Amino acid sequence: MTESRLAQIPDLGSRFEWLCHLGEGGYGRVELAFDRERKARVALKLLPRALQGGALLKHEFRILRDIASPNLVSML
Repeated sequence: MTESRLAQIPDLGSRFEWLCHLGEGGYGRVELAFDRERKARVALKLLPRALQGGALLKHEFRILRDIASPNLVSML
């Protein structure tokens, strides 16, 4: 792996092991990781600092926490 690619791997702490980059958009990037606590592969949405803690995302999270569907991922 090249040094520039290594610099793009996010620091996910000790709980998650980064596997690969899945994509990105207006609300940040999505990474595939292994959750060591749940022993499962998860998709992590990483937000840019400008969006962290914003009212728009808090509203989105409030709506999504009450929706259960096999087509949606759960929030940790």
